[in-house]
Amino acid sequence: MLRIERIRLYSGRMPVDLEFSYGSVRSLSYCIAEVTAGGEVGWGEGDSIRADECVALGRSLLGQDALRLDQLIPRVAFAWRTSVAREMFSMALHDLVARHAGLPLYVLLGGWQRERVPLMPCIFPKTPEHAREVARRFVAAGFNALKVKIFGKPDLDLALIGAVREVLPAGYLQADANCGYKTRAEARAILPRLAEAGLTTVEDPADVAPEEYLELLAVSPRPRVMLDAPTRGDAGLAKVLRLQCADAVNLHPNMQGTFSEIRERAAACRLAGLPVQVGGTGYTGVGAFAHLHVAAVYGTDFPFGELGGWVDHGMPASTAAAPLPVQAGSAIVPCMPGHGGALNHDYLRANAEVIEVSEEAV
Repeated sequence: MLRIERIRLYSGRMPVDLEFSYGSVRSLSYCIAEVTAGGEVGWGEGDSIRADECVALGRSLLGQDALRLDQLIPRVAFAWRTSVAREMFSMALHDLVARHAGLPLYVLLGGWQRERVPLMPCIFPKTPEHAREVARRFVAAGFNALKVKIFGKPDLDLALIGAVREVLPAGYLQADANCGYKTRAEARAILPRLAEAGLTTVEDPADVAPEEYLELLAVSPRPRVMLDAPTRGDAGLAKVLRLQCADAVNLHPNMQGTFSEIRERAAACRLAGLPVQVGGTGYTGVGAFAHLHVAAVYGTDFPFGELGGWVDHGMPASTAAAPLPVQAGSAIVPCMPGHGGALNHDYLRANAEVIEVSEEAV
């Protein structure tokens, strides 16, 4: 037995300056779980959630056997904030048990299919000129895959894609509209133009039902259509797979449940013939390390990204955890016990609220 002795939660906010199709974001909240058992510590991260929202689940883990992993986390119907907390503790438990066993996280997940993972940072553009300049910096750093946020505004979106394509003429280019186009007609009209502008894949282009995506798949020419938001939760994913209304699925972290559920969802996509991407990796660095392992095991059809945190969210490089090591646009999966991420405790002491979830509190 590997008895869980202590759980400490760190909660804070990261300053950002980001624009999405649904509005502006100036700060992002995060929570980090530090789980201790048998002299080992495991770390997990949850985005857009506070520590006080995670205390009840943390208390239920105290005194339990960490070797049971996700069996300790109740399976419930999908709800965003609940999913974030569940995945955070699942990440921490897997990191803890992997460290205890002296194994890299990817071994617990089933073994990596690729050791070097191509990375895909995300551009949050303010103007086409800004998008071009950011893309130029990423390409100079060796990245051959980029993602850009678009806004559901045809002329602006085409200008943004064109600006990035000027800098990345032959690489992989993905755009995320975050459901910015509000009708099927709008989406039908823009898809051929996005393809002509050089877009490889468009993620969540329209705020429409999965059934309506079937009509969008009939458009030609068009980029590949990847779905994220409609696949969140088992019911949503099952519907997309049954209808075959996408070309690919984004297994977006924090929206999948436990790591066991991520494995199940990736397997379901594979059996349905839809490739998966692992993207959206967290703010502090802990999530980036853990999901790099996930991307090495499951998301082998696409680059890993967006990278989050210090790389493309504009956060300070010295934040809550060590940054993901990037070399020539790729990352080598850490071959060390656990996921390889390490907390910056000096930063956390100065910037985060700390909640001790003690046995006395049970």
